[in-house]
Amino acid sequence: MALIIEDGTIVANANSYNTVAEITAYIELRGYTAAATLETDAVRAYDYMSTLNWIVDQTVAYTVTAKHKAAHSEATYRLSQGLDPSISPSERVKSKKVGPLEKEFFSSNG
Repeated sequence: MALIIEDGTIVANANSYNTVAEITAYIELRGYTAAATLETDAVRAYDYMSTLNWIVDQTVAYTVTAKHKAAHSEATYRLSQGLDPSISPSERVKSKKVGPLEKEFFSSNG
């Protein structure tokens, strides 16, 4: 599989916002270890980001900002670790109950 990088010009069949080298640099800068599955995880992260509707009209050129690229790298890393990219890493408690309200989080530590 080869990554086809979306740069905001509506690249045909695009499946990533970053190259494997960019994702690896992002991950290693934060002291993490890059997984061998980064290419596949990058495609999965691209698919995940596409569900967020962060672009109103994906048929019109747009700017892929550094924040978009960082979000894609972060989602790629989380997926490579078997984590849900939609859950904040700070949500580490199993459950929280306040009166009749209860919320359960899935820990990134297992």
